Formats: sequence, C-alpha cells, structure tokens
Amino acid sequence: MQPEMLVSQNHLQSTRKNKSYLNYIYNEGLLNFRSYKSYVVITCLKGLAPFVRKEVEALGYHITSEWVTGIQLKASMADCIRLNLRLRCASQVLFEIAAFDANDIEHVSSMMKKIPWEDLIPSDGYVSVTNSARHDSINNTMFANQFVKDIICDRIKENTDNRPDAGPKQDYSVVNWVWINNQVSVFLDTSGNSLGKHGYRLFPGKAPLGEAVSAAIVYASEWDCSSTLLNPMCGSGTLAIEAAMIQSKRYPGLNRNNYAFMHFLGYQKGFYESELEEIRNIVDLQAKKCIIASDIDSEAIDIAMSNAEKAGVRHLISFGKGDFMQSPVPEAENGIVLFNPPYGERLGEAEDLKFLYASIGDFLKKRCKGYKAFVLSGNPDLMKFIGLQTFLKLQLYAGKIECKLHGFKMYAGKKNQDEVTINEES
Repeated sequence: MQPEMLVSQNHLQSTRKNKSYLNYIYNEGLLNFRSYKSYVVITCLKGLAPFVRKEVEALGYHITSEWVTGIQLKASMADCIRLNLRLRCASQVLFEIAAFDANDIEHVSSMMKKIPWEDLIPSDGYVSVTNSARHDSINNTMFANQFVKDIICDRIKENTDNRPDAGPKQDYSVVNWVWINNQVSVFLDTSGNSLGKHGYRLFPGKAPLGEAVSAAIVYASEWDCSSTLLNPMCGSGTLAIEAAMIQSKRYPGLNRNNYAFMHFLGYQKGFYESELEEIRNIVDLQAKKCIIASDIDSEAIDIAMSNAEKAGVRHLISFGKGDFMQSPVPEAENGIVLFNPPYGERLGEAEDLKFLYASIGDFLKKRCKGYKAFVLSGNPDLMKFIGLQTFLKLQLYAGKIECKLHGFKMYAGKKNQDEVTINEES
C-alpha cells in the first residue's frame, strides 16, 4: 500500500451522512460534465498536504477537509482535468462515484455490481484497480483488487458482450476503492500514474529527490522568484528545475500527454485541449535568469542540464561544475540556498559525512550572509554539525526516508569572492 493512496476515515464519514449512494454521473453522456460535482480526494505523499491545499486554493477551490496524505473538496470531472494539469505536489485526483456501508465482502460485491461500469469504462479498453482498504476482511490487497476487477469486467461483459483487459498498468482507466470501518468509497482515479512525476526526468541520477517534494521545498522557502536561488550539490537538478518551473509558471501538465481521465467513457478531448492551451499561455516568457545550480560531479551536471532542457527551463538556470565551497554567491536581498546532502544511509557513511555537514555550515556562515538557507536531511545527528540555529523544521519524506527541512537565516555581511566559473555555453 503506497502512502499517497491512503484516504482518511474523516473523508468517509463526511461524504455520506449515514446515507449510501451511487452516482450515475455518466447516464446522460456527461451532459453534466462541468456542472455535476461530487467529492474529490486529492492524495499526496506524507507531509505535502498543506502545500497541495495552497495550490488548490490558489486555483479558486474550497477545501472541505485535510489530513496527512490528502485533501477533500467538491468538484466536477472538468475540475479534475484542470487540477491534474496544474498540481505540482499531488499524487492522484480521485472522483467519488459511490459510497456505502458494508460489513463483509459479500455486501461489497453486491453494491459494486450495481455501479454501471459499462457507462464508465470502454468494453475494449483496459482497467486497473487500486485500493487503500483497511478492513478485517482484507488480508491480501492483490486479491482484493482482482476481486473488484472481476466484478467490473463481468458487468461490462454482461451488458456489452465484450470484456475489457485488466491488469496493474495505470496508463488507462483506473478505479480506486477504500474500505475502512465498514465504510466504502469508490473513485475514478482521474490521474492514473502519479502526478508526482513531472515528466522531464529522463535521467534521474543517483538518489534523486522526487519532483513533488522538491516543489514543496521551493514553496516552503518562500522564494520570491526574482532573487538569486542557489542549489549547490544539485545532483540531477530537480530542486533547481522545480524552482524554474514555479518561477516561469510552467505547470507539469505541459510535460505529460496521458492521464487516466482520457480513458473513461464520456471524455471530452476538446475541454482537455482548451485547458492545455490555457496553461501554455500562462507561461512567463520574460522570467528572469537567477537560479544557479552546481555539483562537483560532471556527469550529474550533464544529467541536470538534459532534464532542464526537457522541462523547458534550461534557459533559466546557470549550471556549473565545482565544489560547493566555491559556488558563486551573488549579492541578493532575498536570496535562497537549497541543499539536499546525502543522509548516510549505508553502514559507516554517517561518520564520513560529518565533515561534509560541518563544511555546509561553514559555507552558509562565511559565504551566504543575507540569504535564507534550507537543508533537507534524513539524519538529525549529522544536522548538528552544521552548527546553526534553525527558524524552521518541516517534516517531509524523500521516498520512504523520514526527513526534515531545516531553515536558517544568515545575517548580512562581507562575502569571499573565491568562486567557481559558471559555464553558460554547456
């Protein structure tokens, strides 16, 4: 069970008010595509819900509830398309089509069979089922998903004489269901593959930081998108690239051409294309070049530049090769420094990294006066060697590793000018 797939018990309790329902939203050929609103759950990795909430509210939506791995609102299928194209920190956008109480698997089966799957999923299509069931009747999630797949495919076969293919791929129609404390919700997963993958990392590099978490770090830094942003030890460049995408208002939907909503019956391609054109027109072509990313590893820099090119933001980032201690630090009133050093996960690594963390602290104190610095680390013992007082500690997750984003305010003063040369022609 992936953490971003969890739907809260609060959602289940708030949706029904002691009533079961099945929303036959497709019965009129989606004439109510834009007007009919159901409960929508937007899931995310643990710790990112506050950032998803801010993104969704910035788009003009009202949030009805929030929990550690997601938020809830009322929205239409058209809204789901809009959200899929724009959200940076989310994982899935789930549109609820049914909710009911069930004490056992037989009751679940009888209610699932009432849903008009033939109006939702093409009989010659492909369907995948995911779940976040937490019920005594479920001790094998693969069996539970196969059980629901069979119900869906059998009903479609009975009503169309064709049976869709089914399997684990989330490239086509995806159904998600939740069963917690005898309460069941059934969703159309309008996203399919996770929205946390922004479509530009052709070469992820070593131990890459995910795009959704990277975007959240940029948001947490409160960067003004015009002052200098430094990203020493940039690795495959994800932090710098996400910063550039936020700065230039480039939404992730520009780098992706397949979502699960495209594979449900009633999909309106024209609406999607109009939304895609809208986010193309939003891109700020006059964004200022003020992001500096560097790494001591020339291969990492090559990967980072390739990823930035794919993301459409290569022109906004200055890349350089060199030790972070000699990274260029321009004068900047509201400058930001972002670090994601290694955490020392392997045996014996932590001891070797003490000097690295102490060096980061020295770099910030001596070279970054007047900046705000943010260091993500999954090792609290190593963070002590930075030797600076934090003004922020925010819990995030890098994959399965529990981390904290530490914020430091550096006071203004004279800086050294011993800097590496930035290669603008690379």
